[in-house]
Amino acid sequence: MPVLRLFAAAREAAGTASVEVPGVTVDEVLDAARTRFGPELAAVIDASKVWRNGEPASGSDPVGPGDEVAVLPPVSGGSGPDRPPGGRSRRPTFAPAEPPPPAKPAPAPRRSPSAEAAAARRTESADRAADRAAGRRPAPTGPDRPIRPSPRRGDPAPGDARARRGAPTGRGTGAPDRSGRPGARRAPGSAGRARPVPAAVPDGRPDLVKRPAAKRSAGADGSRRVVAPTPPPLEPGVLTRTTAPTGRPLAPPDGDGAGPRKGAGRLTRLRSVGVPVTGSITVRGKERKVSGMRQRRTALGRRYAVVYDVDGPKVTLGVLWFVAVMGSVALGWWALTFLFAIAAGWAAMEAADRWREKGVAADPWVAALGAGTVAAAGAAGAGFVGVAILVVVLASVARMALSPMGRDHVLSAAGNTVGCAIPFGLASASVVLTNDLEIGAVVALLLFAAAYDAGDHLIGSGSSNSVEGPLTGIVTIAVVAMAIAVLGTPPFEGSPTYTFAAFAAVLCPLGQMAASAILPANDARAPSVRRLDSLLLLAPAWVWTVGIFMGSR
Repeated sequence: MPVLRLFAAAREAAGTASVEVPGVTVDEVLDAARTRFGPELAAVIDASKVWRNGEPASGSDPVGPGDEVAVLPPVSGGSGPDRPPGGRSRRPTFAPAEPPPPAKPAPAPRRSPSAEAAAARRTESADRAADRAAGRRPAPTGPDRPIRPSPRRGDPAPGDARARRGAPTGRGTGAPDRSGRPGARRAPGSAGRARPVPAAVPDGRPDLVKRPAAKRSAGADGSRRVVAPTPPPLEPGVLTRTTAPTGRPLAPPDGDGAGPRKGAGRLTRLRSVGVPVTGSITVRGKERKVSGMRQRRTALGRRYAVVYDVDGPKVTLGVLWFVAVMGSVALGWWALTFLFAIAAGWAAMEAADRWREKGVAADPWVAALGAGTVAAAGAAGAGFVGVAILVVVLASVARMALSPMGRDHVLSAAGNTVGCAIPFGLASASVVLTNDLEIGAVVALLLFAAAYDAGDHLIGSGSSNSVEGPLTGIVTIAVVAMAIAVLGTPPFEGSPTYTFAAFAAVLCPLGQMAASAILPANDARAPSVRRLDSLLLLAPAWVWTVGIFMGSR
């Protein structure tokens, strides 16, 4: 049976993260989930993406046993179930998973004012030494002395012919500065106090003009400090925080289990952001773990535990069934036989139909007629029940042998048909046989089964585990046993009542597990099967034990 995986809002709407749902296509699996969990989950499914075995799926894609159908609701912010109006979201919101902007080239490194001043001082010292060695008068010194920085690429050398002729150089020639020297210029884009830069003059020496420097301001103590120029504004979008998924999604294995399926490693882009199934994701600068679902039940519980069907008036139908059973007991053996023969045939037909939906060969009509025949044979005696079972086996083999299926599949198909018919027919026949032994014994049997079913369904259908329902049913059996012991209903008088009550408390939950084993899955829709499941093991053992008990008295 396919496994339906539910995430985020779908998991909250259904109350579970994983459940086995019948269906042979993706649409049938989703329709079954909508029917079981109601309109809230249906609304979430309609707005969600659906994956099958780690890949996007369409509604007509086939699914089989062991396949996984995942419902991935959109993950986004805004008002909704996860964000109350006017309040903070209960979940982290993610930025759109867009690719990061292209990297910009790194700006050229800037030299600090102190580094510029040190380089200027070294250049000035070298120029003064060269002037002394050539017999020239040193350049003036003082606060406004020109400072020659270290030469940069594109500046002419001191002896360059273009500089001697006054031709423009790679850095260009500007207007005279305030000292009246020609060739002075300002660096483009500069502001504030100027520092000198070299310019060509006719005598062959580079003149020095001032170029912009960092602004200076006075501190609280009167000292002057350098204030860095204000950087230009950043480009729009530089400060936008983008979510970057860092985990690697789980990839379902190939059919042979050798490796991940092709294309399963890609993250799904939903309406807001792609979230990996497992790993981690960065949200608001913090790395958060994203873990996959964990099964809430063991393998035994997933296969044999009861999945309660709460669609429709189940409590009302249970009460009507109890009234019909007790009324048939009061009317006589024929009414009881007719009622349980119909119930057994209906249950056998439902079980065979569920197997046929899974592709397993079984004949529903042969199963239904066989179960009803075995149940009706109980009115004639135990020997006739055995003959009826043999007739059902032969009829199943003959029916499958005449069908167009292959010879190799005849016995397996006949066995499936018999497996759906005999258990329910035998349980119903045991109820009729108990009525023939002692009417008080069949009343106690039906009261114990009805008490267990009532407590189990009322509590277990709203429980988050598979233990509370059966425990409540057992407690209800104990209450009914006290009433039967006080009334002294024959053949149970006094302490034997509690012995048979303990007998029922053990076999009723085991009968539910046996019914799940007869069905292809524990959540297969079969109301008639679940109506008789508590009697499946209890009734045959009850008639045998009551017969021994009454024979020993």
